Amino acid sequence: MTLGCKIQALRKKAQLTQDELADLLQVSRQALSKWENDLASPDIDKIVLMSNIFSVSTDYLLKDDNENYMTTSSPSVRSLFLTPRNLFIVSTLLVFIGLLISIGAMADGSLYIFWRTNKAIPGFVIQLIGVALFMIIHDTLKFEKHWIFKFMLVNVWLLSILPHLLYSAWFVDTLHRLTNYANIYAIVLQSFHLLFAMSVNGFISLFLFIRMKKIESA
Repeated sequence: MTLGCKIQALRKKAQLTQDELADLLQVSRQALSKWENDLASPDIDKIVLMSNIFSVSTDYLLKDDNENYMTTSSPSVRSLFLTPRNLFIVSTLLVFIGLLISIGAMADGSLYIFWRTNKAIPGFVIQLIGVALFMIIHDTLKFEKHWIFKFMLVNVWLLSILPHLLYSAWFVDTLHRLTNYANIYAIVLQSFHLLFAMSVNGFISLFLFIRMKKIESA
């Protein structure tokens, strides 16, 4: 039995469509179709990933003999849940929830330059857990690098809002002192600060977007 026939047989036994298996393997359906028809061969890392998904040995996939193997009628819960897309969604939700908790704890009706940093600590911790979860699982399961850039492209806005707000008191107060004789209102300085924060985030996002496109086209 050829490698392509084995992949097709395992996929059908697991009751997966080509699109579903291609998503788990992070390849296109056309690439998977070529593998199953023995028109192309998968890289070794994809063979290892398939052995984990179908609970078979890499030897079974690579050798032409019909040795015994163990499989299940469906892919494992681990392989179904720990996809880059699911990891991206869960980690981003944690970062966003951490942001809401911090802002909710700090916001007391006063202008944000008077918010107290210590009240934001629980939210900070949750945000750090979200980032750590993504990075650890991403590196452990060796997902494709472009997922890191996609994650940061979204989360740079969620992660950087709190630091920008927390150094606002010093930033706005310093500007206010420097422009004291110009009679510039504090609300104008705060608006300038938010514009500055958005510009910084925008440049970081643009850099990450360009890097992601270079990796995807490589």
